[in-house]
Amino acid sequence: MIRTRFLSLLTLGLILGAMPVAAGPISHAMELDPEGAVYFVDVERGRLLRYEKGSLSVFSELSGVAAGNAMQNLIRTVDGELYLGQKKDVWKVSPTGAVEAVKPPAKLKSLFKERPGDLAPDGSVYVARDYRTIERALPGGDAHPVLTTDVISKIHSMSATPYGRVFFANNSEIAKLDAEGEITIFQELEGDKVLGLAAVGENAVLVLRQSEGAGLRLEHLDALGKTQDLVSAEQIAAVTMEQPVDTMAKD
Repeated sequence: MIRTRFLSLLTLGLILGAMPVAAGPISHAMELDPEGAVYFVDVERGRLLRYEKGSLSVFSELSGVAAGNAMQNLIRTVDGELYLGQKKDVWKVSPTGAVEAVKPPAKLKSLFKERPGDLAPDGSVYVARDYRTIERALPGGDAHPVLTTDVISKIHSMSATPYGRVFFANNSEIAKLDAEGEITIFQELEGDKVLGLAAVGENAVLVLRQSEGAGLRLEHLDALGKTQDLVSAEQIAAVTMEQPVDTMAKD
């Protein structure tokens, strides 16, 4: 069941400002392009996968990219360029899937500093610098807080929409912060780890998640709490560069 909370952001920020915050795993391993294709990192096998209209394929083998946490930050720029990496290790992935070590654009550097964040479609950069305070920097402008509260402490994945909504995951929930400061809890995680979120419009989100002892899976979650399975762990394990997988196929 979906629950909605309205928060007094200033009050909570003043009360909780001095409280220590433990970080969760940081991950932004998924992006959505304007045509609806989903790009996400298969961290287990060191690949960048592409899903569109029931077809799963390997977009890039990510040759030369360090495995593990370094691969868990995927950013798509307003111009459609894909960057992958963490801290000093950043790679640019070309439209053909080729990989090149680069320095990220200056305006995106804050998204590669081991802090949860996302680049919104309007060019705004959202970052949770202390895993609790979400800041927004408009293109060419300074960063300003949009939320400070312990309700969303330990943020480790985030996706922003064009109109100021922010989907996020902490260690226990997937939720949405709207432009008025209202938080809607979409789903309890119950031990699952979220490796990526991608907003689909203003009221739905794609979720790349992993249960303990299981592989990755891709799901669609709407504002009513309905979950639709898109790609299973078995399909992710089966896809190769030579052989795409039809995720709609029936046994």
